[in-house]
Amino acid sequence: MTARRDSARPATSTECSAEPLSRRRFLGLAAAGAAGLGLAACGAEGPGSLPAGRAVRYGVRYRYGPSVRQAADLLLPPGIAHRGTRLPVVALFHGGGWSAGGRRPNVWSVVRSFTQRGYAVWNVGYRVLGTGMGGGWPNTFEDAATAVDLLQDVAGRWPIDPESVITVGVSAGGTLATWCAGRSGLPEGAPGSSPVVVPKGTISCAGLLDLAWNAEGGDGSEPAPPELISSAVVALMGGTPASRPLRYELASPIDRLPFHVPSLVAQGRDDRVAVAGQAQRFAERATAEGDECELLLLDDVGHGDWDDATTAGWDAVFEALPAFVESCDLPARPRR
Repeated sequence: MTARRDSARPATSTECSAEPLSRRRFLGLAAAGAAGLGLAACGAEGPGSLPAGRAVRYGVRYRYGPSVRQAADLLLPPGIAHRGTRLPVVALFHGGGWSAGGRRPNVWSVVRSFTQRGYAVWNVGYRVLGTGMGGGWPNTFEDAATAVDLLQDVAGRWPIDPESVITVGVSAGGTLATWCAGRSGLPEGAPGSSPVVVPKGTISCAGLLDLAWNAEGGDGSEPAPPELISSAVVALMGGTPASRPLRYELASPIDRLPFHVPSLVAQGRDDRVAVAGQAQRFAERATAEGDECELLLLDDVGHGDWDDATTAGWDAVFEALPAFVESCDLPARPRR
């Protein structure tokens, strides 16, 4: 493998009513969660409007809406008691084509790899299509925005820094991660506008960054996206770019540039699901708009590799990570 580098407030919830989760117990659960052990406990009410946290296998879960998908899991690094008081946060969005097949546990390998590198991880769930829970435009995007903004309240409970957040997404999650990084530029009243938490940077791994191009099946000048991707985007947006132009303008990451924060775009050169050409165009436009954007075009990296942090694609991302987070004005390596 070779790599070429080119340039809404949450509703109050009562998850359970068992004994409060002390800081000591949380630290033990976080460390055990990093080892993949099954856990079960109930959390305490947080400050203000913060919903109750519930200790689960993957850390502590917070709900931000009534749907089972409207939840995010916070996982802190092992040995958190010996780290700084405020950790940088990776807000991670799973893939799955915005359909019922994608879930938070799918990226557990990635979650663990980030925590082992000293980052807190906010593993975000969101409503998807085909479940009868209201997925699609605008709800899926509003879920992503609400989950990221919830970090402001969660930071009042745990040692994380809501001003040191980077969004990271895989495949369909790459769309949401990059879109969240550009929310400050949304017009007032648009879904996701007026962010409470503004990310310092964003990483897309095989993300769909040009929704209109993918929905239209390409433009004939390069390898086209597969029909399954075109259909998924049209279903997500509730119509084609011709019939819903404003939706695409508000939702498509390439149309929200500039973000005014750095981005890292990792892409398999021969990916047959997320086509490399759209990632290249995103990076070129971001740079032209004045954003700092690094493109990693990777050989021998398939679309399905991004759920496994031990693959060559993630090797390249983790190699680039220290310089990237430094460009985001974050510590190049979290303090131990």
